[in-house]
Amino acid sequence: MSDELVAEIATVFEQCMNSKNEDLKKQFAMKGIERLKFLKELRAIKDTVIVPADNGGRIVILNKDDYISKMKEKLKDTTIYTEVTDPTNNIQSVSSSFTQKLFQQYKITQGQ
Repeated sequence: MSDELVAEIATVFEQCMNSKNEDLKKQFAMKGIERLKFLKELRAIKDTVIVPADNGGRIVILNKDDYISKMKEKLKDTTIYTEVTDPTNNIQSVSSSFTQKLFQQYKITQGQ
C-alpha cells in the first residue's frame, strides 16, 4: 500500500468521524465484527502498521518503513531511553555459583 493511499484512507476516516453530518458518521461508523474485519484486512497488508495514536483514542495507519524509522529515531534519544544490558551472563554466573555451592555442601546431587 502506497504512502499516498494510506494518507488518503486516514484523511477520509478522520473527516468522516469529525463530520457534523450524523448520517455520514452513521454510514461510516463500523461496529464490532465489521471493524475487527476491517482492521484485520489492514493488518494483512505487509507494508503497513496500525498503532494507537499518541492521544485521542484513535488509530494511526503508517507505512512500516516510516514507523520503524521513527521508532529508531525516538530510541536514540538518550534523555528519555537508556539501553538495557543483557543480564543473561550475570544470572547464569550467579546460578552456577549457587548450584556449585549447594553441590559442595551435599544439599543437592549431580542428577538434580
